[in-house]
Amino acid sequence: MSRSGKHASAGAAPGMPGAGPQPGERPVVSYVLRSFPKLSETFVVRELLALHEAGVPLEIWSLMDDEEAAPGEVPAAAPLLPLVRRPPQGPLGPVRMAPSVCAVALRRPGAAFRAARFALRWAMAERDPRHLAAFAYAAYLARRVRAPHVHAHFANLPATVAVLTAMLSAPGRSTSYTGHARDLWVGQSAAFLAAKTRACAFAVSHSRYTLGVIEQALAEYGAGAAPTALYVVTNGVDRPAELPPPEGRERGLVVATARMVEKKGLDTLVAAVGELVAAGRTDVRLELIGDGPLRPAIEAQVGELGLGAHVVLRGSQPAPEVRATLRRASVFALPARAARDGDTDGLPVALLEAMAKAVPVVATPIAGLPEAVVDGETGLLVPPDDPAALAAALARLLDDDALRERLGIAGAGLVAERFDPARSAATLAEHFRAQR
Repeated sequence: MSRSGKHASAGAAPGMPGAGPQPGERPVVSYVLRSFPKLSETFVVRELLALHEAGVPLEIWSLMDDEEAAPGEVPAAAPLLPLVRRPPQGPLGPVRMAPSVCAVALRRPGAAFRAARFALRWAMAERDPRHLAAFAYAAYLARRVRAPHVHAHFANLPATVAVLTAMLSAPGRSTSYTGHARDLWVGQSAAFLAAKTRACAFAVSHSRYTLGVIEQALAEYGAGAAPTALYVVTNGVDRPAELPPPEGRERGLVVATARMVEKKGLDTLVAAVGELVAAGRTDVRLELIGDGPLRPAIEAQVGELGLGAHVVLRGSQPAPEVRATLRRASVFALPARAARDGDTDGLPVALLEAMAKAVPVVATPIAGLPEAVVDGETGLLVPPDDPAALAAALARLLDDDALRERLGIAGAGLVAERFDPARSAATLAEHFRAQR
């Protein structure tokens, strides 16, 4: 049963309480994440915070602490930290969970056998021992999770743990996951994705495109299986109380917020700025916010093109500084591409955050981006890996004040209509409560 055409707004539950959960109330849902909180996953923090503020009782399981943000790095997560629980950490964590494995095997031998067979089969098929280690995490969680429903963020390892947790639990506990981008198409096969999806009560993703990847996996590998409900639930994006005034923008300032990895296409953006400077546009400046493995290559490219006065690599920045930079920006650019390993962006939250602040955007028609960036209406689209086309689009926006304002306002309106955090949280809460 596919509901991929519906968005979060269609299922919003009106009148959700806003006073927060009552102390001691049993959670409605237990979230499973690899690490929480993470600097790069503020959209997860936003979702959980919206659920918490709407009065939905929840608990959060952070499987590994190796990628967790340091205290204070994600201030928005502070109200959620008392809800975070952790299994044993470190390389010996799975070993320390052995008593839980034994206890589950003794109490529910049939379920333990089926879950172990599932984990072993896919660990071997995927050549990834982590999915066998997921059995130990699931055994630990099955005895300690308090909610009747388990929801994983990301369709890879967290979803494996969530599915196995439901298998090892007493009858009646259900599971689901949110699939994003890389977790859907890199690092696991479509067959494994389909197998996990079939074990879920439902699955969600943040765009029609990414949900289509799940649908395709089920179409190829789900023949004869009971249908799993699929939903689009968009990532919520915080919006400013009022849009920044156009006169506050710095003329010529182009901003990109992205990890420095191949799929973001930042080398194309630097090359496009190089073309603008070579054409005599001495006023253009590019600020790149973010870090990653390709930073040395991008620094070298800036040097080779002689763009030291026009391109600034600012590294990772806290959320308030990112917001302040977007208020100054004339244009936001994200020339995403499909990476050589098959990785692509789904629908980047950084792009939506820029649109929410009425920054006109230039992007590429990759994956779910056209669902937010409608060419000529809410932004401009150019082909990937085409510096000349990107330079022309940037010049067009930088030269046309009216076009920048029109596209910026239209983009902010689309985000307000389709990417509201409270509305998305209400839809998720409705799905979670329906499993009880």
